[in-house]
Amino acid sequence: MIKTKNISISFYQVFKYCIYVLLSYNVFLFLNEDLISAKTMFSGDISIKDVIVGFSGSIDTAAWVILLLIFELETYIIDDEKLKGGLKFSLKVISGLCYAFIFYSFYGYLKKYFWFSNFQTLSDTVLLCQHVGKSWLLALDEFTSITAENCSVLTSSSQLYIFSDNTILSDLESINIAKRVALIDIFNSLAWLIIVIVLEIEVWLQLKNKLVGRAKHINTFFKIIAYSILIIAAISWGISGEYLDTWDALLWILAFAFIEMNMFKWQKEIEEETEKKETY
Repeated sequence: MIKTKNISISFYQVFKYCIYVLLSYNVFLFLNEDLISAKTMFSGDISIKDVIVGFSGSIDTAAWVILLLIFELETYIIDDEKLKGGLKFSLKVISGLCYAFIFYSFYGYLKKYFWFSNFQTLSDTVLLCQHVGKSWLLALDEFTSITAENCSVLTSSSQLYIFSDNTILSDLESINIAKRVALIDIFNSLAWLIIVIVLEIEVWLQLKNKLVGRAKHINTFFKIIAYSILIIAAISWGISGEYLDTWDALLWILAFAFIEMNMFKWQKEIEEETEKKETY
């Protein structure tokens, strides 16, 4: 199979690469969100081991953007005849580094979920206005300062919870909502890991002309499950008010739809090339 060398500029191509640009921009949006959140989560003193917890979203997104571009190169831009030797090795090394950061980010999502177990109950007699100057957990990665003006309206609960470092407070409802969103992050990350593993297998099989029959059906089965989880996660984020996550999830689903189309066209070209050889 020879991928199309003269790639014509079309609306489809412009639209596809606009999606890729938007996803690249999301890296900076998540980084900004993580920077603000991490300062509160770790009281402005972030150790090396805390980086993946505080910056799991931006690290994960950056690694995925690079990996997406590599998939675009492998499945659409680079001819099969050139996808070998040093070029292939270089792409696999970069992919390997991206996978390392993606798995590391998955670990970060797990750590962030268990971060909430550090909240402890305070006495019912303690009023929130006694903690002016500390931080209040609104939602996952969202905090506000407790002031004399807002301390009486931040919560209607008489039961308060305080983080183990004595700097962050919240109520049970806010903590549970944040934990649910953190759990969505975990399942979303796991679904993407499944998809990327399946795609790597597909690319490998495609290069060997073995993406047929049972192997193709098994790959499709796992992708349907994974994409279903991603759609559910996007809807859940929207319901929870995590609009940046919803927007990002929809862009990623669309981006990988393009990769899937690349794979389909690639396989079609392989079949046509095989038929021509058999004819002659």
